[in-house]
Amino acid sequence: MNDPLYRLLGAYHERLFDYERGLDFPGEIHLFRHPGIPADVLFACVKTAFASSTGGTHCDELRPLNPHGWASFDEAMEKVAHKALAMRQKNLIHGLPYGGSKGVIVGRGPIAAGKNRLRVFLEIWPHAINFFNGKLYTGADVGVGEPEALLARGRTPWVFGLPKNFGGSGDPSENTAYGLVGVIDAYRDLFHLFHAGGKLTVAIKGVGKVGKEVLRLLHERGDRIFFADVLPDAIEKIQREFSGVTPCVPHAIHKLPRGVDVFVPCDKDVAVTSETVDEFACKAIIGAANDQCRDPALEERLHERGILHMTDFLVNGGGVITITSELGSSGYDEAAVKAKIDESVIEQSRAVMQESLETGLAPYKICARLVQEEAERTGNVLS
Repeated sequence: MNDPLYRLLGAYHERLFDYERGLDFPGEIHLFRHPGIPADVLFACVKTAFASSTGGTHCDELRPLNPHGWASFDEAMEKVAHKALAMRQKNLIHGLPYGGSKGVIVGRGPIAAGKNRLRVFLEIWPHAINFFNGKLYTGADVGVGEPEALLARGRTPWVFGLPKNFGGSGDPSENTAYGLVGVIDAYRDLFHLFHAGGKLTVAIKGVGKVGKEVLRLLHERGDRIFFADVLPDAIEKIQREFSGVTPCVPHAIHKLPRGVDVFVPCDKDVAVTSETVDEFACKAIIGAANDQCRDPALEERLHERGILHMTDFLVNGGGVITITSELGSSGYDEAAVKAKIDESVIEQSRAVMQESLETGLAPYKICARLVQEEAERTGNVLS
């Protein structure tokens, strides 16, 4: 370990070669544990020609401590590997000079509050980050926000997502939602210019930080909104704050009858699976969730059915554009970040939709080509 304090405290570190081989992962996966803290920290880093990698850290407890948390350690392992690969694609398609990485924190005991949570973000997480000695930057994601980033920053310089009053970019959720709704508006322009006065019917799954902001922006536009969440409190809060929105059952919202224009996945589930691919009744899927579909054959099936699925790592790039802006020499500049999101997320998505219309290619194929072109330009082709 690079951090003497980490060694002194008797912490455990292992590179997980067996998981790397089993998942056919083109990079490294590392496990960190700390005596007395009921949590594991995992980092997956895809091999890269860039000097460093970046991706957020997702923190959750194992079930049944959290009924909606990690189903198992293996599920968390699979997620960290898939999402690191998705971060590689996201960084490349948005022209960001970083490789792809991802972190997860797996609570084997209660870490949602109290002393254990403090120790996770003051001890094991920053010390794990320090192991990479500047080759990895990480920060906010599900279960990790500005307070946690600020705690860790006292122990490591390689954390982003600090509050704005501490010189950071703040919570990236608003800019992620800004970019995503901009893409939905581009879809509105291209496909629904004269449809229902320009209003859409949307179904939003997951109303956490990003999903709620997406809902708010679409509600302002006068769109008809269905929504779902696994947390009853979140449903009640949305109904109190927004008039005319309709709650739905989470496992069935994607099956709403025809008339829904856009399905907007903003939760942590894999949206498109062999079980759901033929159940969608919407015209388009444009969501902030990562890792929405893992099988090109399912992407093709959606395309055959006439459903436009906009690739997640293109449309949800507002967050990583925001947080990596902290790493530049001039620091976070809100106007520059919004301009980059307008260009790289919204207008690039519009161009992908236009090309899909003109050529008949599914968006995922167009995005794969764009990623490959940038990988070749920067020397980051995976062998």
